[in-house]
Amino acid sequence: MNIVYSQWFYLFVLLLGISGLILTDAKLKLVFFYQPRAAVKTIASLIVILLLADIVGIKLGIFFTNQHYVTGMYIVSPNLPIEELVFLFLLSYVTLLVFRLICQHRKSFDV
Repeated sequence: MNIVYSQWFYLFVLLLGISGLILTDAKLKLVFFYQPRAAVKTIASLIVILLLADIVGIKLGIFFTNQHYVTGMYIVSPNLPIEELVFLFLLSYVTLLVFRLICQHRKSFDV
């Protein structure tokens, strides 16, 4: 069986991406390695907001999940797999990393 078609592949790719973000964060000290409490609060808030938007989208029939590409572990319904939480974490983390990187970069050019 080809690994790309495995039900674990999407989760594996998400976790691999998060690993890369953690290594970047550890090296540059931008988010969790800069202000861990603020990072946790910010990312948790973003995940809650995005999860609420997902739930509304599912209720309206806008969002759905292809069951062949998820692990089969669900949060509320089959259209909200556990991978969605991991994806929302990745999305929030990368957004915060990019924001902090831009802010840090701008400061280096201020005279």
